[in-house]
Amino acid sequence: MEPTCIDTSVLIELARGKLLRYIDPNRDQLYLTEITVYEYLRGMEVIGRDIEYAKIVLENLFKILRINNDVIKLASKFMVNYIGEGS
Repeated sequence: MEPTCIDTSVLIELARGKLLRYIDPNRDQLYLTEITVYEYLRGMEVIGRDIEYAKIVLENLFKILRINNDVIKLASKFMVNYIGEGS
């Protein structure tokens, strides 16, 4: 499987469909950003779920991409180019 970064909406659908159990972190190259982890856990808190457990599950299934200044600058450049293409 190609490395894939999952966004919050996809993560929510995987969880709703009880599909997280099929992810094999030793085989699948799936990533989440820190922002996705935050958004997901915030939603879990709103509906009264155990966010400590949810966080552990995410950390065991996905590689978490940490945000630093270089990542922020690169993401900003990508967004400007994306918008400039009329997307």
